[in-house]
Order: sequence, then C-alpha cells, then structure tokens
Amino acid sequence: MDRRLEKSSGVAIIIGSVFMVLTMVLHPTGGDAAHIRQMSDITIASHSLAILSIIVLSYGMVGLAIKLKSDIVLSYGGAVLFAFSAVAVMMAATLNGLAVPFFLERMGEITSENNDMIRAVLIYNYSLNKAFDLVFILALSGAAILWSWAIVRTGLLKKWLGFLGLVVGILAIAMTLFGFVFTDLQGLRIFIGAFVVWLVAVGVALARRPATLQA
Repeated sequence: MDRRLEKSSGVAIIIGSVFMVLTMVLHPTGGDAAHIRQMSDITIASHSLAILSIIVLSYGMVGLAIKLKSDIVLSYGGAVLFAFSAVAVMMAATLNGLAVPFFLERMGEITSENNDMIRAVLIYNYSLNKAFDLVFILALSGAAILWSWAIVRTGLLKKWLGFLGLVVGILAIAMTLFGFVFTDLQGLRIFIGAFVVWLVAVGVALARRPATLQA
C-alpha cells in the first residue's frame, strides 16, 4: 500500500472522528417548532459539520479497506457496510439539520391554522431520522466487526485494534437488539463516543505506521 495513502487515510480518520465529536457537542436538543426555529443556525452548522465529517471519514475508511485488502472478503464487505452507514447518516443529517430549518423558514409565522400541519411534518421527519440513524448504527457496527476481524486475521495492524473493534461493534449490535435506544441524542452520543475511540486508534496506527512495516 502506498505510504502516502496510508498516512493520509489515518489523518482523515482522526479528523473525521474529531468532527463527529464536535457535531455531538454542538447538536441542539429537540423541541417544538418555535424552539427548532430559534436554534436553526446552530442546527444547520452542527449538521453541516456532520456531513463534512462523513466525507472526510469516508476517505480514511477507503484507505483502511485497501490496507486490509489481502483479506478481500472482510475488507470489501466492511467497505460496503460503511458505504450504507455513510449514506444513512448523511440522509439523517440532511433531513434533521437542513431540511427542517429550511421548511420552518419557508412556512413563516406559526399560527393555529398551520400548527397541526407543521407538527405532523416534524413527527414524520423525526421518524425518518430515527430510521436512518438505526441503519447507520447497525451498518457501521457491522463494518467495524468485519474490518476488525480482518485486522486480527492478517496482523497488518496491531491485533488489539481488531479485538477492540470487535467488542465495540458486537456490543453495539447486541445492545440495539436488546432494546437500548441509540437513536435519541443521548444514545447517539454514547454510540459515537465509543466508536470514536476505536476510529482514532486505527487512524493513529495508520498515520504513524513506519514505512518499513508496510505490507
């Protein structure tokens, strides 16, 4: 693997992870239409950052998949699942962070006549957002499991990184299946926080890996 790609992929994973954390810090809490409109600037900013984080992170994860391509089934399988997770979270961020503020701005003043319609649209948008978040959580967890198992099998990165990713991915899927709600703001912060630990560790390993150890 070209050392420049390996290093730049690691840096991209680290930067994308930092952007994800900042997104969660800036992400406003939910509320009624008036509250959402009041917080529209920070909502748009935080979700735009979320979209940027996925773009940067995607570059880094492509590099990870190439790094692990000697186990092509696990490597490319993880890449496919990550692609699904990236599209899902992009849709969630676009709907919740861009479409809703634009919609409320277009609606103008909230009155008794349009309040019910606005509320119905917000509820529907919230349902779509939760569905996309669920796809994101499960697909990213699956990608982490496949890539982590490839790390353990190939030894191309430190094996403890593989075991850490396996624990995080399997635990996230198990908790979701047993009813833990990762799709609300607090749950999503827990999920992102756990995955960022693994992502940053992988990013540092790629960025700092000596050229003499290339596979």
